[in-house]
Amino acid sequence: MDDRLIRTCRLLRAINTAIGHASNLEEGLRECVKLLQRDIGISYATYWQATEQGTLLPLFWHGPYDIVSLSHTPGNGAVGQSFESQKAVRLQASNTQPDDATSCDFPNVVLNDVLCAPVSSSFVNYGILQVANKGDGSPFTDDEADVVEMAALLCALILGRNEPLPSEWNFSTPLLQATNIKREYTNGDVITQVLKGATFNVYENELVVLLGESGCGKSTLLNIIAGLDDPTDGTVTFCGQDRASTSEHDLIRFRRENIGMIFQNYNLIPVLNARQNLNLIGELVPDPIDRKEALELVGLGDKLESLPRQLSGGQQQRVAIARALIKHPRIILADEPTAALDHDTSIEILEALKSAMDTGCTIVMVTHNEELCRMANRIVRMRDGQISEVRLNLNPAQPKELVW
Repeated sequence: MDDRLIRTCRLLRAINTAIGHASNLEEGLRECVKLLQRDIGISYATYWQATEQGTLLPLFWHGPYDIVSLSHTPGNGAVGQSFESQKAVRLQASNTQPDDATSCDFPNVVLNDVLCAPVSSSFVNYGILQVANKGDGSPFTDDEADVVEMAALLCALILGRNEPLPSEWNFSTPLLQATNIKREYTNGDVITQVLKGATFNVYENELVVLLGESGCGKSTLLNIIAGLDDPTDGTVTFCGQDRASTSEHDLIRFRRENIGMIFQNYNLIPVLNARQNLNLIGELVPDPIDRKEALELVGLGDKLESLPRQLSGGQQQRVAIARALIKHPRIILADEPTAALDHDTSIEILEALKSAMDTGCTIVMVTHNEELCRMANRIVRMRDGQISEVRLNLNPAQPKELVW
């Protein structure tokens, strides 16, 4: 048996094991993509989920671009053709035209090899697994293409179990867009790149989790979105307006009127009680929420006169959430809001954030806790200063269901 066949068999065995440990179709496909990236070197991948309405929408994707607004219809483009025919469709540089519908699936990428494989069981056509480009620039071998097709088929057969197709999900025009954000810090002759071209959209009334290990750039990206830091390159737009053209005075007003911040260390003023801490923000906006009402939203209506030192860590964080809520912000940006808290207190904080969403807020939360992803609408994973993976969560869990 030659080395190529041995490698293929090992990869198929690893894929089969990963599928066996997955709890649902989406999880199985994501694990397969990780193995395909590791062993074949694919650069980009998307799972296009079929819906009850007959459209194909991106449920998760690997790569630095936000493609949540894209879709396909059966018969159109490589993805739609593969879904309609239930056969694999492959496009290589020699026969891929620049205006082909597949080109827009991977923005700003020169495509040299694209493969679309049906995710189908005997009963249901779930969608299409699309992979593109090898990191070394070489085309997929026939064996590698066969492995991709087999992974898609095995996931459907083993994990599909006649799962119902979801309804369509719609995202409006982004509320806030961060495009190709770069951030460098200079210390003498040493230049440190923290963000290396992150593209990230925020949509109305969703909970987004920015997930990643310490040092990957997620807090820096959050600060740039908030206007607390400036990018070295790239643009940030809010409701279609480019912040680069905004004066310092207007930027301060933008933060005051639209953004609520929640910090890991609470940032309450220790000599002021809860009501007074809220007053500091309430005095800056034209129509603040009543202080007591804001505290009641987070379960602390009886703590108006309590100083921070008289409150537990979880209660202080809830006061910080009330402080963010008091000005009716469009977006709340939360940087590791549960990192210093125990499990039960963390659940209280997450319940308070969920209550904030019920008032119409959009929330972007930075964390390294994978379990918190279960309650998010969208999970954005960062690695080494870039967006590496985005996935939608069609069935968010309630905070009380989270365990770690």
